Amino acid sequence: MTSQTLTPTPERAAPRFTLSRELRLAVALTVLTLAGLLLGAAGQYLLASPPLMWAGYTLAFLAGGIPAGRAALHSLFVERKLDVDLLMVLAALGAASIGQAADGAILLFLFSLSNTLQDWAMGRTSSAVQALMNLNPEGATVLRGGQEKWCELGDIRIGDVLVVRPGERVAADARVIRGQTSVDESPITGESVPVDKVPGAELASGTVNLNGSVQAEVLRPAGESTLARLVTLMEQAQTQKSRTESLTERWESPYAMTVLLAVPAVYALLRFGFGLNVDDAWYRAMTFMVVASPCAVVISTPAVMLSAMAAAARGGVLFKSSAAVEALAGVRTVAFDKTGTLTQARMTLGDVIADDGHAALALAAGLEAHSEHPIAQAIVTAARERG
Repeated sequence: MTSQTLTPTPERAAPRFTLSRELRLAVALTVLTLAGLLLGAAGQYLLASPPLMWAGYTLAFLAGGIPAGRAALHSLFVERKLDVDLLMVLAALGAASIGQAADGAILLFLFSLSNTLQDWAMGRTSSAVQALMNLNPEGATVLRGGQEKWCELGDIRIGDVLVVRPGERVAADARVIRGQTSVDESPITGESVPVDKVPGAELASGTVNLNGSVQAEVLRPAGESTLARLVTLMEQAQTQKSRTESLTERWESPYAMTVLLAVPAVYALLRFGFGLNVDDAWYRAMTFMVVASPCAVVISTPAVMLSAMAAAARGGVLFKSSAAVEALAGVRTVAFDKTGTLTQARMTLGDVIADDGHAALALAAGLEAHSEHPIAQAIVTAARERG
């Protein structure tokens, strides 16, 4: 017979965020693009050094343009669609062709930074999902054949009897059949005060048993538990798009195609309709393409939505989708049904009504000194504060 006891966790640990290999590469390329932009600007405006200027701008174009160019070619030849990646790269090259390499480098840097921030936000959202998944223990102690046996999470079946000791997390949704305890449900429901559990009460997976040992019958397998449904909702939230995101993505390809078709039309009109020379017509056509690039608008929306969802998840608020985040902007009234979540999330002693309040409080504190119940802790804390 083997068992495992988990250390009690009175406070939720913040999700640990680690940089993935792809994100580290994106950050490095963004830094190189910025470094190239600064070197080029220094060579052009401060030191009047053409070699330094072109070296810097070349670095910026390579670091910022190659990833975007690869993405643009993949969309063009694999997905058969034009997108703003291609429009942005061509706009940067067009700016360089008319002697405005600095403007092209700025475009590339902003585009690279936007992509990196979006990847960063997605990484933090994934970390929030992982933090939810980590609430499940690797297994649990199960009572089978009159003996306790350690079972992996996937081996726990409906009808199994879990033995949940103080400090352990509940491995699956279950109903208490023997024993009494208090359970910290804050990781799942946000309830700040531990909830007392008696025979017949249900336990949610991922919650923490505080002070009593109980036996509970499994109601649902781990894959269908409360915690599993929360994780599924978070994963779905990363794929569902708001109305703004859907609108920008829907018009991204037609807009890019319209701009790319309009550029030669603008050049031809200026060259042959208004009689401008080749250089002036080309300059104005390239200026038109740079100004028409909507890169920031297209990329900013998903980055903002994902950042908001990740920040909310770290604070214990789960949004089902970015559409819900967008809808929240129009909310003017919010009704709360749990006053405890709007306070300091801990009990305090209000008053002592007794002939000798000081002696009564001292006696009560002595009795409750070794208890972990929130009411007991409130009494002990008040006694210490009042000497």
